[in-house]
Amino acid sequence: MNILMRTIIFKPSMKLIPTLLVLSAVFFNCSVTAQPIPIVFEELSPEIQDTLAPFADDWRTIKPHHQHELVTFSKEASPDTRERIKRHAGHWKTLSKKERKKVRKALKRYENLSAHKRKELRRRWKNMPVEKRRKVDKVFEKYESLSPNEQKAIRKKVINMSHKERRGYLKELKRQRDMPSEDFTESEK
Repeated sequence: MNILMRTIIFKPSMKLIPTLLVLSAVFFNCSVTAQPIPIVFEELSPEIQDTLAPFADDWRTIKPHHQHELVTFSKEASPDTRERIKRHAGHWKTLSKKERKKVRKALKRYENLSAHKRKELRRRWKNMPVEKRRKVDKVFEKYESLSPNEQKAIRKKVINMSHKERRGYLKELKRQRDMPSEDFTESEK
């Protein structure tokens, strides 16, 4: 071992000790400050408070990094987007625990898709006409209102169909739904 190494390892000089102390303090502080600091809701600007109002009651229970994400997103959002945030957050609060669990599960499925598939879904949704999006939302709401057994029966029936069969099945369901009840009972006879 050379003399320099022995000096550093075995006989730290008086200059090396303060350097090591400063470096350890710097590294220690960096690791401590890596955790986001919780945001006090009342200290947010009135505009951001208004946008995030649906979260106000639960703000202290939201993890600090999620608080920062919400605040950043709210600051960068357009007025229309802010209104949408308020609507969606308000809707989220009305959901039961079971419904919230379903939403989280669907989000997890989406996150587990490959980046390519997620991008393709976003592109298809973005390019879809607004009226068609509304129809999709209504169909989804109708499906969600069915009992778990009814949902399971539909999934079981549809999963093995070809694209063409699926389209025909959906058209038939729509026709039955749109048909007045007395017409439907007559067509069954």
